[in-house]
Amino acid sequence: MYEINGTWVNNPSASVVDILESGREYHAGMIHYASTLCKQHRIALDVGGCYGLTANQMADTFTEVHSFEPNPDTYECLVRNAKQNVICHNLGVSSTEGEKKLYYTNNDGTARYERPSNELIMYRRATYKQIDTYTVILDRFVSGNVDLIKFDIEKHEEYALRGCLKIVARDKPVIIMERKPKTPEYTHLALTLMGYEVDKIYRGKDYIYVHRNSVA
Repeated sequence: MYEINGTWVNNPSASVVDILESGREYHAGMIHYASTLCKQHRIALDVGGCYGLTANQMADTFTEVHSFEPNPDTYECLVRNAKQNVICHNLGVSSTEGEKKLYYTNNDGTARYERPSNELIMYRRATYKQIDTYTVILDRFVSGNVDLIKFDIEKHEEYALRGCLKIVARDKPVIIMERKPKTPEYTHLALTLMGYEVDKIYRGKDYIYVHRNSVA
């Protein structure tokens, strides 16, 4: 673990290093913009907390922020970086509750719940590893009214969304959903059927969804 301009990191990607060293805002105003779309600013959920860069931006606007980061090494950084109203959870988020393996192929701080192919494991065998984590279902874990949810968990977004459909239907929060190429369309189709529309796209992959009946 080491520090870059006041932020603790362990294995940051090159893009994160560049942002921290340059002092630029992480995700270039995405969290602030999404916050302006919320009618209220009670609870925000940061699913895929990493080093806490988005959670801390949420903390400037929301009363309470829950940040979920299953990687224990990254979680240590999150705890050290988190602002006072950020509640950190060393947990993953999914559609099931229990132990789940987290896989790494690159030594860049990213990990995912989908097991890599045998070919990729062999190609990345110098940095490949896996660890046991615990996942929770947001509908059972979070109490209170949620006004913003950010999902960025390396193509596991579908399963995290399946586990919080009650929250989404009840509170109609603004949702930031990462959608990379080849990501299953479940998230987009499910949100559309629930009355959501895409308001804006950041970085070509972070989709901001707003419910048609809950625009601020």
